[in-house]
Amino acid sequence: MGHFSSKKWVKIRQKQQYIVLIQHGILPDTLHLHYKLKNINEIYYYNEKSKAIFKEIFDCKDVKFKKFVLSLNLSDIKSDKKTILIIGQPHSIDMEINIAKSLIDDYELYIKPHPLYSNKKYKSIKGVKIITDRNFYPRVDLALCYESTLGLEYEASGINVIWWKGLDIKNIFNVVNREGAKNA
Repeated sequence: MGHFSSKKWVKIRQKQQYIVLIQHGILPDTLHLHYKLKNINEIYYYNEKSKAIFKEIFDCKDVKFKKFVLSLNLSDIKSDKKTILIIGQPHSIDMEINIAKSLIDDYELYIKPHPLYSNKKYKSIKGVKIITDRNFYPRVDLALCYESTLGLEYEASGINVIWWKGLDIKNIFNVVNREGAKNA
């Protein structure tokens, strides 16, 4: 090491690192940092909205942006009714249950709970198929999503997704029925 002080050694080591940021989850519309990170080399992002947010919060002069190719291996399902997938999130589970109860008579419903949380609350809904297989993604007519990366993956796979964050149950029901009629 010889003449290097510990501070200089840290700077030299930092220059040798190649830093890759990989988006995980949906970014909030208002994401602000108190400082701009300047040492990121690559950013993998989901969509143009995410890319714009990253450009806003990071110093991106020399950053290589790479877009994820999102898609799912969808499995065909048979049903005499229109099919809907509710993409579960732990913070919106009570509303998801209310949505499912309002739609169960007219649609065949599937719920894919968040894989890291319990699906026990969903079991209170009669007639809903709860998907516990982490690798099963049904090809449905419509998906409902509060906010989840899985919603983006369904969109990329050609499935119409209703993003219901900010809607009340009546508006969700109306949008679902309108979109369901389009798919008839």
